[in-house]
Amino acid sequence: MNTEQLISEACSLPAAQRAQVVEHLLQSLTASHAEIDRDWLSEKSWA
Repeated sequence: MNTEQLISEACSLPAAQRAQVVEHLLQSLTASHAEIDRDWLSEKSWA
């Protein structure tokens, strides 16, 4: 399944399920930010 197919499938879901997908995607981005922040802080401490 490619990205366009995935988006099409997600858009065909009922609103509550789409909201659940969005919540999970946003949480996955937040986790990435925490990792980036941690790495940034560790590099800053060397300066």
